[in-house]
Amino acid sequence: MKQLKEESLKILRDGITAEALACKKCDAYSGLATDQCVKSLFSDMAQHHKQNFFNLLNYLRAQS
Repeated sequence: MKQLKEESLKILRDGITAEALACKKCDAYSGLATDQCVKSLFSDMAQHHKQNFFNLLNYLRAQS
């Protein structure tokens, strides 16, 4: 399999880090929210970022 170039690896690592941070923040905001609609919105956003995180991670693993 063709190995990823260093620049591509950095972009993937940055994306994985960003998605992990976004997921953690959305989880935290969901926990702080008092309005059920806002809580649900942040919870949905956290799940979306979590899925993005795993998609990027699985792509990276497949390239190894």
